Amino acid sequence: MAVSRASASPPLLRPPAPPAFVRAQRRSLTRRQHALLRQSVDKASLDPSNPLQMGARELCHAAMNASKQGYADMHFWRRLADQGKRLAGSLAPREVSLLLSSLARIAYRDVALIEALATQLMRTLATSKQDEQTATASAQVLANVVDALTRLDVWDRPLFASLHEQLQRHVTAFSDQQLATICLYYAKQNLYRAELFDAISQEIRSNRRTTLDGLAMAHIAHAFAKLQVTDPQLYEAFAENIQSEHRQIELTCQALCLLLGAFARMNIADASVFGPLGHLAVEWRAYFSCMEIALLMHAYAKARFRHDEMMDSFADVIVAKETAEGSAGAPRNDAAKPWAAPPRYSSDRLLNDKTRPSGSEMGRVNDRWSASDLAHISAAYSKLDVIPPHLFGFISSRIQTMVKMNASVNSSDIAELLMAFTRAGRADIMLLACLAQLIPRRIDDFRPHELRTVRRAFDEAGFQSDIVEVYCAE
Repeated sequence: MAVSRASASPPLLRPPAPPAFVRAQRRSLTRRQHALLRQSVDKASLDPSNPLQMGARELCHAAMNASKQGYADMHFWRRLADQGKRLAGSLAPREVSLLLSSLARIAYRDVALIEALATQLMRTLATSKQDEQTATASAQVLANVVDALTRLDVWDRPLFASLHEQLQRHVTAFSDQQLATICLYYAKQNLYRAELFDAISQEIRSNRRTTLDGLAMAHIAHAFAKLQVTDPQLYEAFAENIQSEHRQIELTCQALCLLLGAFARMNIADASVFGPLGHLAVEWRAYFSCMEIALLMHAYAKARFRHDEMMDSFADVIVAKETAEGSAGAPRNDAAKPWAAPPRYSSDRLLNDKTRPSGSEMGRVNDRWSASDLAHISAAYSKLDVIPPHLFGFISSRIQTMVKMNASVNSSDIAELLMAFTRAGRADIMLLACLAQLIPRRIDDFRPHELRTVRRAFDEAGFQSDIVEVYCAE
């Protein structure tokens, strides 16, 4: 259960600088365009001396236009937020959705405004009639609101109790992708509502067993696993959906990793899932990013499912990424295709790393190995007893280069690498000495079990060093 932020927090919480995409869009506007945009929003009566002149429709229109233009003037957004609070009680559900989406697009996080808008939306939906057409429209609004709340990083608050009820009420009207958006929101906030997730599971098992969209399935599976929701019947439905002979599901490299990771996290090593998806990964091997390969191998190791063809194939791919030229391979395709070359790149370490661009903007640029990626890969291969000499030789060489260049190698990476290479019987003296010299620098970061792992690995490798004796003493 997430904890609400302290009430003493200021109502306006904004990042120290606008997001990168806002800065880029703002730079693309000429001074004249800035002046015209400012003039247009001023005409829209955001003047505090006459705050009630602007109606709900004009307010949403001004917010939508400004956010799409990347207009990040905080003075403008403060005035708009003040006007939004005054008009919140008269806004229709669609207007609430548009306003929240505009705030999310510009990353303007005014908690008081968000609460006022959410309260109005819940009040309106609770009293409205629910025929099929209205339910579909309400579901679209709720999905947009959940998406905006996710991007604005709004934590659980008492008023959102009614949001849980409304989402549960509209489960059957949500599209596959909308269900995925909702599940990811709850997973990100680490919020679990049994009634809502039971309703989502029942809807998938009863009505979407062999029709669920592949990308949505991966995100829903990831959310259920992250929240540790034990639901074997739901995963049976996912497996049946993957095996469906009537159609071919759409996936991406990242979605493939999330789906396999979810099954592994729930200790479901289903051969009907890991087998065919492993073959699919082999077909797509040239399109995986470094991080995605690490996540893929970690999933198979966690599930203890050995897929020889896939692991042998990826060993060559991993070594081929040694240089920037080697990782610049084939261009990536931006649209999901059924069982074809994978599309989007969204390598955000289980959907939370905002430091990497996504989609065609990323392509294959800056796709480099990290120590954590190589540690996960070596651990996976050694755990499954697949020991390609050229792969372990490459990882050893690359880690030594990283250390010489002062690249980030954290305590868990050191422990994982030492254990993996020792288990595989590939711990050469150069690698051991290289990792040993990192221990004093990272000694404050080591957890007790990591230090025990390090000591055991050095002992098994027969490596003696004063550093080990001093810093890894029992």
